[in-house]
Amino acid sequence: MKLYFYIVIILLMTAQISFAEPDWDITVYPTSTVAYGNVTIDGKPAEAGDIVYAFVYQECRGKQPVKEWEGKAIITMNIQGLDDHEPVFFKVWDADADSVYEVSFTTFTKPNKDLGYPPDLLPINALTKGITLFFPPETLEMHPYEVRQLDIAYYCNTSDQIKDVRIFGNENLEVVPENLIINIAAPTVWVGEEEIEIELLDEKDKVIEIANILIIVKYN
Repeated sequence: MKLYFYIVIILLMTAQISFAEPDWDITVYPTSTVAYGNVTIDGKPAEAGDIVYAFVYQECRGKQPVKEWEGKAIITMNIQGLDDHEPVFFKVWDADADSVYEVSFTTFTKPNKDLGYPPDLLPINALTKGITLFFPPETLEMHPYEVRQLDIAYYCNTSDQIKDVRIFGNENLEVVPENLIINIAAPTVWVGEEEIEIELLDEKDKVIEIANILIIVKYN
């Protein structure tokens, strides 16, 4: 009997460990954006116990368990942040599968305002097959002689699928990708603007995301 009791306790402990929700720490700011969302996984409603997380780049800004309501899984969550128009990525933890899925929908922060107010709920659709989203800065200012690095992984919701990076459009700037780091060097005497295109590729050399950055080289 004691042996049976110990086995049950061990199984329960194992289940708790195996199905523990992610331990992302939420960064708290004095202001936040209120978001209302309809949560699905591959188009089907999420279930009670599933949790939605909001990220601005690699910083966790919000967490909210879903609630079942009239056949839907909905959330009302605070997305922390001071600045307006920061890109927001979402992730959904599926409690039954103990897996984190990326969400195809993105939005931008609006501190002290709301997003997706009913009935216009945000379509937070998680995909089990995964998806890569890329939001680098729209502009990057540099000085002549300066060398900058751009970390691709920082500006993505996930970098798991990225296997290569290609650069187009640079004529005066020296732009060299090295793994997921892009090294940008401004020439010694040139000042001006140049827009580069960044392509992210998967293991089959298929383009999965494209973004443009306007690089401005100038003296103070």
